[in-house]
Amino acid sequence: MIKEIKIEGIHRIEGHMDIRVYIKDPENVVVRAAAKEGTRILSRILVGRDYQEIPEITSRMCGVCSVIHKLAAVQAIENAFDITLTNELKILRELVAIGGHLQSHILHLHFFVLPDIMKLSSVLELLKDKETLVKEIIRIKRFANEIVERLAGSSVHPITPVVGGFTKIPSRKSLLVVKEIIAEMKNRVMEACRPFLETKWDGFDVQNVFVALKSDKGVPLLDGKVAISTGLEFDKEHYAEYISAILEDYSTALHYKLRSENRSYMVGALARLNINYENLDDETRLVCREYNIKFPVNSPLINNACQALEMIYFLNKAENLISELLERTLSLSKVDYRIKPSNGIAVVEAPRGLLIHHYKINEHGKITYSNIITPTAQNLKNIEENIKAFLIEALNEGKKENLELEVEKIVRAYDPCISCAARFYHESQV
Repeated sequence: MIKEIKIEGIHRIEGHMDIRVYIKDPENVVVRAAAKEGTRILSRILVGRDYQEIPEITSRMCGVCSVIHKLAAVQAIENAFDITLTNELKILRELVAIGGHLQSHILHLHFFVLPDIMKLSSVLELLKDKETLVKEIIRIKRFANEIVERLAGSSVHPITPVVGGFTKIPSRKSLLVVKEIIAEMKNRVMEACRPFLETKWDGFDVQNVFVALKSDKGVPLLDGKVAISTGLEFDKEHYAEYISAILEDYSTALHYKLRSENRSYMVGALARLNINYENLDDETRLVCREYNIKFPVNSPLINNACQALEMIYFLNKAENLISELLERTLSLSKVDYRIKPSNGIAVVEAPRGLLIHHYKINEHGKITYSNIITPTAQNLKNIEENIKAFLIEALNEGKKENLELEVEKIVRAYDPCISCAARFYHESQV
């Protein structure tokens, strides 16, 4: 007899997702991670549009991921037109990306995951006994929002990043305020991250394959080779040779596998740090030693701790970048370029992992092809495999209590954004 576990509407994630599990025996388990957002076919909507419209449209399909989608679309078009930004504009872009990551990580960790640690159903339940902590969380979130607003014109759906640079560069006064905000966040972030670093996330034994951008210096967000934890590396132009889409009839989002490995894979903070941990700064390494976090590590649950580590790392990186920018002359907001028939690809790191934007553009600057592969869509198949591994281990050990809750925790650890994952479905991708 087959036992079915049905979890409808996973709590505390972005969007709507169901998990269904079919158990025949402890060694025969099938898991289905089903995105339940309506199909938006946004990739089709982009075709025929002017290239300048693309970043504005793609940034608006999600309020959580708007910053990195704007930057990815802009960068893909810039690559199509062979546009090279000045170093100052590159620094400013990276600061905007860091601001977006901080916004997202704070939301996920403190509003979605912290209740699990505190054994509560909502962060609002903390107000009774830990009002000071809740106010501090909100304060840090406001700081992250202000960084993006001052550098990119708006805290959600940024305005100023455009093809070739920015419509307007921030004043020196704004940059100095951002520097002060970063310093203030650095003073507060360790205490805010402590619950996620102290928690033991090992959970269960699973062997994952990780994919992320790789650099010889730091943890890259906007540039680098794509690295697979098995040792393969490839340039962004070859992504379709390594990543293949799978159409599952139970999900409105595509799933993905690695062609070379013929298996699922994980993207996100854990993947980034597994692949780039040797490039972490001294302070972040010290935190890893203090909390006995050793890379590489496999458990998807530790993705929560990795996002906390990234907050520390990226604030240190932002402090260095803003200081460097203030020492330079930031006067040119855009570089010149010309429209040409072309093919542009950007592979960047969204808060949730690897994000791909690919456009073909004709001589009139109109989009003739678009393909956007989001991190959550790439993670869905691996979520299924990780839940399966957890359940097989739990059932073989005779554990039967709280299985649904533990499954939800695995899903939440991936920080899924189902709205993004479901908005780019079209059958020609398969």
